[in-house]
Amino acid sequence: MKKYLYCFIILIFISSLFAQLAEENANLNSIELTAESKLQNFIELKITIADKEIGNLSIFNIKGQKIMNIQYNAGEHRLSLLKSKYGSGLFFYRLKTNSYFKSGKIIMLK
Repeated sequence: MKKYLYCFIILIFISSLFAQLAEENANLNSIELTAESKLQNFIELKITIADKEIGNLSIFNIKGQKIMNIQYNAGEHRLSLLKSKYGSGLFFYRLKTNSYFKSGKIIMLK
């Protein structure tokens, strides 16, 4: 009986360790809109990719057509979207790494 109890305790410890590592990795990957203004002619995205990971950022128009696909190595990156190039409208982004996935929308107004 003690043997099973020890195995159970070790299993709980290992699963909590993996959950903590996954949470730390999720916190290191991020994407955020950092600059948006009617006075500026661009929208800037800040992308952060965790160490030893590769991120893939895709941007889609309202029709679901992929207008941009960029691969990023670990580190902090910035992407500027020119309003004059893409025009006004609703766009969607998707950032995907091995341990992280986030999607969202971007509204561009001229």
